[in-house]
Amino acid sequence: MNFLTAILGSERRAQRVRRLLVLLVHGALGGLAYTLAIGLRFEWTNHFLYGSPDEARYLVFWQNTVGLAVLVRMATIYYFRLHKGVWRYAGMNDLLLLIKAVTLGTIILIVTVLFTGERAFPRAIFINEWLLTMAFFGGLRFFRRLYSEMMYPMMRNVGTAKHKVLIVGAGSTGEMAVRAVLNDFHGQFYVVGFVDDDPAKQDLRIHDIPVLGKLSQTAEFAVDLEVSDVVFAIPNPQKKVLRDIVEACSELDIRFLIMPTFNEMMSGTLVRQEIRSVEVEDLLGRDPITLDRDPVDRYLNCKRVLISGAGGSIGSELARQVAGYGPAKLLLLEFSENALFEIHQELRDLHPDLEVVPLIGDIKQTEALEQIFAGHHPQVIYHAAAYKHVPLMEHYPVECVMNNVVGTMRLAETAIRHQAERFIMISTDKAVRPSSIMGASKRLAELVVSSRQADSPTKFSSVRFGNVLGSSGSVVPTFRKQIARGGPVTVTHSEMTRYFITIREAVELVLQAAVNGQGGEVFVLDMGEPVKIVELARNMIELSGLRENEDIKIVFTGLRPGEKLHEELVACGEEVSQTEVPKIMVHQPASREKGSRITIDREIAEMEAAALAGEQNRTVELLWTIIRQHDTGQKRQETPGQTSAG
Repeated sequence: MNFLTAILGSERRAQRVRRLLVLLVHGALGGLAYTLAIGLRFEWTNHFLYGSPDEARYLVFWQNTVGLAVLVRMATIYYFRLHKGVWRYAGMNDLLLLIKAVTLGTIILIVTVLFTGERAFPRAIFINEWLLTMAFFGGLRFFRRLYSEMMYPMMRNVGTAKHKVLIVGAGSTGEMAVRAVLNDFHGQFYVVGFVDDDPAKQDLRIHDIPVLGKLSQTAEFAVDLEVSDVVFAIPNPQKKVLRDIVEACSELDIRFLIMPTFNEMMSGTLVRQEIRSVEVEDLLGRDPITLDRDPVDRYLNCKRVLISGAGGSIGSELARQVAGYGPAKLLLLEFSENALFEIHQELRDLHPDLEVVPLIGDIKQTEALEQIFAGHHPQVIYHAAAYKHVPLMEHYPVECVMNNVVGTMRLAETAIRHQAERFIMISTDKAVRPSSIMGASKRLAELVVSSRQADSPTKFSSVRFGNVLGSSGSVVPTFRKQIARGGPVTVTHSEMTRYFITIREAVELVLQAAVNGQGGEVFVLDMGEPVKIVELARNMIELSGLRENEDIKIVFTGLRPGEKLHEELVACGEEVSQTEVPKIMVHQPASREKGSRITIDREIAEMEAAALAGEQNRTVELLWTIIRQHDTGQKRQETPGQTSAG
């Protein structure tokens, strides 16, 4: 392919030429198989060339039909799109398609013979022709894969392998990991063996590579065989399995790699499986949650969708996933110019046929929101715009209240006026019994959203989850930067815990809420057990190939203003129930009544007036007063990091 690209100067032209050549090769092989089938039936020259007049006429028939055989084979290969296949990755699906293509071609040839009147034409010819064609067509693919998986890697690896690899998991994923290592690492890696807990796989060999023992022996084999890399090749491995092996090998200089999960392979759109490094996200919390995408697909397809805060971590991932569901229009509302530019460019490149509209705007500006809604008529609104950094917002309570509370209310009111179908707000576990300005503002935003449901054509919901792994400003990228510069890694408290969720899971939860929400709910994800922050730091140090205290120190700095030791997902007074979607719970607030909405709006108006007047203490006092009046179960939690202003 590279050779053709160099000659033709265009990868697309080279691809078209390659496919044409593939069709021509199949046509030539089909003609050869047809010729050999007739020749074998008439024992070549004895009868086919010098036989009886009846047999001689078959020579004329062959001359008249061999061209048809060539065209038929090319046509069936084209019909089943086998000329577009990547032979080095050919599998059972390709074999089944090949059988269908060859069988259809043989049927066409038989029908042609019958219509030409040659009913005495020996039927064995077509059996031989089918077998020979399958052998030729299948042989092309077999030898290409044999070359790529065995011959070429063997030639590359002789005396050149510098790294020894141990694969965890001896199933189908482990077998694919072997091929991925051989094909993708340029001969620098050599697989020394597998480990697997399945008793039936012990002492077996896969690609002539032995299954050495059980998972608990990984560290032992890594030492004995001088392993440099461990590849996890278990489909959706349990977090505990990964953690145990990483911790067992923590004293060794080993790199940890992992095969992609089903979701990472994007539902089969990737041709090959790339091996990636193990990240801290693979070790923390519960096992991954996979939700049903079909209802989301049916709902979002051809919808006009607006995402506020589209340049942030959650907002940008929302935009990526929503774009994949084929909306009629995707509106990206963002205050930051650079963040908006980057996500717009990314989506424009990935989805050139999708209308993606970048919108610079502030959710606090009613006139700007009116222009956007009047011009684009969004049907679904995902509200991800918010200030989120707890200690920073303690120093800027006015800005936090105006953005998180007033901005949410104005965006929600605009959605109602323009009769949007759904409004989904991104909330946080810090809204549960809040101890910070940020948490209190998000809790009040939840109340605003729930109260909008009264007499509203728009269905309002909030989605509450914990810390998003890898989001901007969160603990994981902070620890990465600290480790990269040699430490120390700063942890506020040795007992601090947090719930963690991946960005993918968080966004899937939000998308499910848009489908399942009936209006006024707060959705909560069952996030399993909270994770100790100090353990997170230790895992990240180990995955970096370093040792705690020897290479990197962990320093405890104390709680910051507004921080809690432990976060909660549900307050004591909140009643939650399980939804039809596994791992998603729902809370129905009491603030759905129209009276609650009127009261909340009046109180927020008073708080907004204080904020606009620059009365910071008054603004904070009113914020906590509103929370106390409307949340009997959400009593404010005092923490050692609480400031007097809060």
